[in-house]
Amino acid sequence: LVAAAGLTGRITSHSLRATFVTLAIDARGSPFDIRRTTRWNDNAMVAHYLRRRSALDGPGHVVGRAQAP
Repeated sequence: LVAAAGLTGRITSHSLRATFVTLAIDARGSPFDIRRTTRWNDNAMVAHYLRRRSALDGPGHVVGRAQAP
């Protein structure tokens, strides 16, 4: 399926979940909706991905907004 989509590399269910959560955070999805979709019981995992997402962009980044050049 991955090759049929023209993708390379290893794509796992975790990769898909991590991508979904990251995109939902960027789109300012509510923690409740993210939890409901991922079947998580509390906000701890949402907060984990939010911290990972913020770390990727460096200090001063506002999640969901483009940085000024």
